[in-house]
Amino acid sequence: MHAVWEQNHEDTQYLRELDEEYERLQYNKRLDQQLDMQESLLTPIVNSLPKVEDQYRTLAEAIDTTLHQIPVKGVYVPDSEQGQQQLISALQETETLLGELSTMHREHLPNISTCAKASQTLEIAIQEQRKEFKRCSDTLVVLQTLATKEASMKIQEMQND
Repeated sequence: MHAVWEQNHEDTQYLRELDEEYERLQYNKRLDQQLDMQESLLTPIVNSLPKVEDQYRTLAEAIDTTLHQIPVKGVYVPDSEQGQQQLISALQETETLLGELSTMHREHLPNISTCAKASQTLEIAIQEQRKEFKRCSDTLVVLQTLATKEASMKIQEMQND
């Protein structure tokens, strides 16, 4: 009777371990789905970053060169001297701010390149992790199948005795 109790205790503990493993497998499956979703959303962005970087440089240079050639149709110019001075002051402030923004963007352009390269590296790492996760998931499914067969064989053996 004690042997049956021990076997029952071992089977219960084994079943508990299998349940924990099953929960872990379910969590990993949800995690894999989330990673798939993130990868599908990030892949187009990562692939287009070098192109965007080149286009950004072109756009910044084009804006800088055309800054003083933008047409000003329909702009109200005040008649009074004071109004004109305020307008000129506001335009000079705007020009100064645009120059500062241009300088700030040029300084951060290498950071954008670094971010693009890091994103590409991240994509490669995610793909490797997905492959490893898939391999582990397959191994766990096989393990679970074998554990079920083993438990079934033990129960059958106990019934035969």
